[in-house]
Amino acid sequence: VVLGETLVYRASFGGGIARADVWLPRKGAVTRLLGTSSLLVRYRHDAAGTAFADEDLDQDLYAAYGGAFPIMADGARLLGSITTSGAEDHIDHEIAVEAVRSFLGR
Repeated sequence: VVLGETLVYRASFGGGIARADVWLPRKGAVTRLLGTSSLLVRYRHDAAGTAFADEDLDQDLYAAYGGAFPIMADGARLLGSITTSGAEDHIDHEIAVEAVRSFLGR
């Protein structure tokens, strides 16, 4: 979980930590830059027949794969993001969304 640009919570469940260290910040950066889920960014590019890699962004810093979801206040103000990595991108997305739903349901 990142608020602003500050990592405020991180958990690891099982292996793949080194891989996650590469993907977590890149997926989260897309969400914080564009204010929407990283999976939606990927799907929009797929639907348009374009490649995210063609965007004028440093591909070492940004990745449009599922797993990052925005944390919003008042439905419009972006506070940060929650990001998961380690599964297929649509599953990573579902895990992030379910974590937000669970928190909001408290």
